[in-house]
Amino acid sequence: FKSPSYVGDPLNAIRIFNDKEVDELLVLDISPDRKSNDTKRKLYSKMAAQAFMPTSFGGGITSMEQIHELFCLGYDKVVRRLAAIGYTQVEFAGYEGEDPTGLSRAGLAELLEEYGLTPAGAHMQGAINDSTIDDHIQQALDLGVPAIGQASLPTTFDQATIDSWNRWGARAAEAGLTFYLHNHSGELQTTDANGKTPYERYIEETDPAAVSFELDVYWAFNATVANPSLDPAQLVIDHADRFVLYHVKDGHEPGSQPPDVSNPFGLVFGGAGYSMTHLGQGDIDYETFFNRIRTADIAAGRPADGRHRGYMLENDNTNGQADTKEAWVTAVTGQAWMAHGLRIAE
Repeated sequence: FKSPSYVGDPLNAIRIFNDKEVDELLVLDISPDRKSNDTKRKLYSKMAAQAFMPTSFGGGITSMEQIHELFCLGYDKVVRRLAAIGYTQVEFAGYEGEDPTGLSRAGLAELLEEYGLTPAGAHMQGAINDSTIDDHIQQALDLGVPAIGQASLPTTFDQATIDSWNRWGARAAEAGLTFYLHNHSGELQTTDANGKTPYERYIEETDPAAVSFELDVYWAFNATVANPSLDPAQLVIDHADRFVLYHVKDGHEPGSQPPDVSNPFGLVFGGAGYSMTHLGQGDIDYETFFNRIRTADIAAGRPADGRHRGYMLENDNTNGQADTKEAWVTAVTGQAWMAHGLRIAE
């Protein structure tokens, strides 16, 4: 350790590793100085932010406080890069209790504020019932989230569930929050004797003052395979005041691409339907979809650019932590497409 040799800038090395699609990066501190210092923390933070692959650090770690700081680099990395790409909003898919890494909900809220990101909503995870709804509301308040949503809806009409949604939505409204429901395909694939899907009945029979909706555009188009009469754009036009958010993602039409068998979630909901891909690389005609809604919004005196509804990018097939680089590809390509394609009407 007396005569170390300089072999290159670690940040440049990480960029090369990204290009080589390295699976994992392990950084070991073998210096004799076992004390944590600000210089190392800043370097580790920069390295974590640059790396597309899962990154771990070892050596010179002597306290739980240092472990806590290293774990929190993961949050910092994601939030910093999203802001750098151009995102201004995020939506949580659950944030239950205090995170085991030690980052509190208040800490995460501060991190978002630091980088100029605002939460648009959060899908509630875990048990949702009359006994837990207040906990979900408090979690949202701690994070500064303006809306909470349920992501799994019954695929057959259920009046008792509607009654529950109305109660929970009223509780959320009392706390100053919006309560919303997120679709998949099952609740849009079948119709009753009156030609109504369960989802349409949910819209019509829930209390507008208590319950709003987030349309997952991909799953709506996927449902048209089993229900050709479904018109996703018309669904929004007919109930325009009920929709507060979109999930925007793309897919290949059935038969145009080999089915994706690598993602169990995609298979459960997709079946023989659309095959999910990065936004802008599939067959969903977003230009027509949003321009039809835009025309109807203008006629009704609503904002012409559709920004009164949040656009949330998603790709279920990035497999979460198992495919970090693919998730970033979705984030980068999706932001470019949303910024220059989704809201433009010629």
